[in-house]
Amino acid sequence: MCERISWIALPDKTLLYLTTYDLWDTPQGAKVRERFRTDDWWGHAAINFYYEQHLQRKFGSEGECTGFRAPANFPPEIAQAIENGKFRDVADLRMLTVAARAKLPKESVLRQLSAVQDEWDAMRVKTRAARAKLDAVWDKYNAARVKWGNVTAAQAKLDAVRVKSAQLDAVRAKLNAARVTLDATWDKWALARATSSDPFPEFWKLFRNKRNRAKAWR
Repeated sequence: MCERISWIALPDKTLLYLTTYDLWDTPQGAKVRERFRTDDWWGHAAINFYYEQHLQRKFGSEGECTGFRAPANFPPEIAQAIENGKFRDVADLRMLTVAARAKLPKESVLRQLSAVQDEWDAMRVKTRAARAKLDAVWDKYNAARVKWGNVTAAQAKLDAVRVKSAQLDAVRAKLNAARVTLDATWDKWALARATSSDPFPEFWKLFRNKRNRAKAWR
């Protein structure tokens, strides 16, 4: 599966990529949506298929990017196309200020996705921290066994291991629950993109006003 912003650069420096218009408002775009999976409508194979007459067996270098924090991460032509709203099925909250994100409706799948993504990231941090604490007490337990030569003398350390292990299990359970919520929200986001050429109008309404844009996109 290729990233949404994918392209093929031909030897003459022409860039081939698929905008929302290409996919939803052209006969060839309809063929792409019929032929390819919904999560790969914009991939390199789809680009080749869409531009099969233009390519005429030429070969180009493939590229893709998810660096929406700054337009400089994309080829200039594509960055300008994003800024001009030619990828309306794309919506990344990193392109907006924190204040602008708060203006999104609470029922917006983008806002929901942002919230559950934040929860998931926080739980991953907590899981790593709990794992580190468990590893630390395991090290103390093993050191005690070596020093005293038997498990009985290290019993206190073993009890600490059990406590930290239980704590890690509890954190992991919360992490798994967060993952379920995240996956379900991602599914809603993907469904929105697969069923409409303009799935995130509230995002693009905000983005049109440069004051709502993250500094790099102004």
